[in-house]
Amino acid sequence: MSENTLRGRRSIRLTREGLYFFFILCFIIFGSVLRQIGLLFMLAGLMIVPLILNWRFVMSSVYYLNPRRRTNRVINAGQTTLVEWQIENTHRWLTSWAIKIKDEIKQIEPVVLEQQSNVELLIPQVAPTETVSGTYRLYFGNRGVYRLDSAQISTSFPIGLLQGKFNFFQTTDIFVGPRLGDMTPTWHQRMQSLVAGDQSSQRRRGIEQDEFYALRPWKSGDSLRWIHWRSSARTGKITVKQFDQKGDRDFALLFDCWLEDVTVVNQKNVELAASFTATIVSELEQFVKGQVAISFCGQKQSLAIGQINAGFTQEITKQLATIQPSSNSDLQNAILELASKTSAGTPLIVISTRPQPMFENSPGLDAALHRIDWIQAGTDHFAELFHFDQQRYKDDLIAIFKSQDTDDDSVGLDVEAQTNQTAKVVKDV
Repeated sequence: MSENTLRGRRSIRLTREGLYFFFILCFIIFGSVLRQIGLLFMLAGLMIVPLILNWRFVMSSVYYLNPRRRTNRVINAGQTTLVEWQIENTHRWLTSWAIKIKDEIKQIEPVVLEQQSNVELLIPQVAPTETVSGTYRLYFGNRGVYRLDSAQISTSFPIGLLQGKFNFFQTTDIFVGPRLGDMTPTWHQRMQSLVAGDQSSQRRRGIEQDEFYALRPWKSGDSLRWIHWRSSARTGKITVKQFDQKGDRDFALLFDCWLEDVTVVNQKNVELAASFTATIVSELEQFVKGQVAISFCGQKQSLAIGQINAGFTQEITKQLATIQPSSNSDLQNAILELASKTSAGTPLIVISTRPQPMFENSPGLDAALHRIDWIQAGTDHFAELFHFDQQRYKDDLIAIFKSQDTDDDSVGLDVEAQTNQTAKVVKDV
């Protein structure tokens, strides 16, 4: 992710209408000089005045503008994000009118030729010493890294003959992770048994760290400290407090992004495996309170270890946005590294696009292989754990595009632009 800001110099140019106006002005001046007609001299003088006024106004309007751009830099495919522009007018008495912002959006990972879009945002006016916000909405259909490149801020108010502008050199990278899907009840049962079973590692903790769950009748072996005396007195039976112990177990996952033959089916399985991984990470907070270790094996190999929280989830989403498949990745080394960073009782969940291969003998590999739970994308077993609700996905897309009220075809991105004073639908994407 990168963000660099630099404001360019002001410049001015003739608009299309201004070119027509200037051509007629030159014709009148030429005729007045050639024929020595006084009325044509007066007409030329009257026509020069609007040009001078327009030049002075547009240059003053853009000179005192202080722009800022903000957006969410980590999202998932199939979601929308707002890009907010804040335009501050630092002039003490001059109002800036009809400010047009032109943004450039392009995909930089993976590199897609000619995948660039322009977005135009119109802000009607910015009063002196005030700040006006304008927003537009971006929709990303595929994972990857997208860049909001330098923007052009301009105005041609009031006459439209001249345009004053400057470039705002700010680059912001947006990491778009895989689209989230739906876990089946089979997977949720599997996760419950994993965090509650004897195989994974659990740290000892005191009863004071457990969560109160409900009241139940007393059983032999219950501690006297658990007795709820008020309920016992009211019911005439000994009632004790039941505690639900937090699952403080570790979790380990490896995403094997493998692709040998570039076919539509194989590429689809890569995206399915990436979406499955992203969905697991998005739900981990419900099941896991211990240490989480997630390994990525593709063109590049990496390992992330930490407690599940918003920052850790965003970091994993960035990794999933940029990971690219490979046919010669070092899967064996990735498994050994993940096993060495986790406790011996923690199962290793491997999500892959291929069947489990045969590995070479290596110290510690046998112990690690006994801990592996292999899940291959695109198989019947995979379909029992994860799926996309295609109808809901289509309904969401229809709702997004209807809300934009666009008539043209949009590719990759869908954009709505609006300010806090008016709304303008942009159809340039």
